[in-house]
Amino acid sequence: MNFLRSRSEQLADYLRSCITRNELTDPLPGTRTWCKTLGVSHTSLKIALRMLRREGLLIIHPRKSIRLARAASRAKSRGKAIRLRSQQRSASSPDGHFHPMVRYLYYGREYSESSFFELPPLVELLHSKGIELSLERCTHARLKAIGREPLPSHEMLLLSSLPAAHHRYFAHMKGNVLVCGHPSPGSPLSYVTLDDESAIRHAAQSLLRRGFSKISLIIDKGTPPGVLQIISAFHKTCADWPHQPVLAETLRFELDPDAMRSSARHFAARVKARQGVLVCQPVSVTMVMTALMERNIEIHRDVELIALNTPPNSIHVCPKLVHYPFPLKATVKHYADAAVRFFETGTLPRIQKKLPLEAVPATP
Repeated sequence: MNFLRSRSEQLADYLRSCITRNELTDPLPGTRTWCKTLGVSHTSLKIALRMLRREGLLIIHPRKSIRLARAASRAKSRGKAIRLRSQQRSASSPDGHFHPMVRYLYYGREYSESSFFELPPLVELLHSKGIELSLERCTHARLKAIGREPLPSHEMLLLSSLPAAHHRYFAHMKGNVLVCGHPSPGSPLSYVTLDDESAIRHAAQSLLRRGFSKISLIIDKGTPPGVLQIISAFHKTCADWPHQPVLAETLRFELDPDAMRSSARHFAARVKARQGVLVCQPVSVTMVMTALMERNIEIHRDVELIALNTPPNSIHVCPKLVHYPFPLKATVKHYADAAVRFFETGTLPRIQKKLPLEAVPATP
């Protein structure tokens, strides 16, 4: 179950699965009966039914009836259409079919579910293609154990936020695994990542061109390869700038909200002169900005703040900031396309995709 999703979305997922498995037939029960049977509120059920109506699975006649649409039978066929080649079908399924499943694994010591804002749209897109998604928070021991287990032919793994050392556990599964982020050096695994090194260089250079001689990079304490590569690219950019001296510092924030707030206030307390600040998601740029403003430090005058990898709706702040938005639509599409290709052919081709981050100016 994906706990990032609302009760209505989870209910829609359940009913959608029932429809595609042909477990619901006309006449469907009334909403009062359904609420009692499912143990949900009328509001949650109403929203879920509207979702399924928009998808063409239900026909709703207000105050009269709810019935299955013709599209429901097509959805059932679509859910069964994604199959492995005949020699790879799951032996545990009596009809030779399987239920395609994408398992999204992340390293729980450093990150939480809230860090992965791409999951809700990914779940929606995969469901539309007849593919389920599960989310699992893993320890070091759990990742090692999964790497040793034989992976069922109807499962594909998405690996996110894993430290480089953990990637080697999955090297032998290269046809079943997609890394969501930077791979470890020399890894044979396919990946879809962001070109955040280019973005951090571009952002740092924009501050250096404006005469900032002190720049702070604020980033989380995670240890996946991407974090370390961002830090390296930042310091190299500042060190290579022809007009020295340039004071470049990296501050590593915990992602726990209370710890992050404390770190943001500690940072703001020692800002004494005009400087540039780069804040990388999942560190909250809003929290850093608030801490600065509590100290009467003016954005765009005392401090120039640039946000990188920003999720949707996280940059609605005043004053406006230069930011590099996370390419949500493109990222989700690449993940889903890889999953479809895997379930159609039984293996992943070599994927090495870097998605650019484009700067959005601080327009009024």
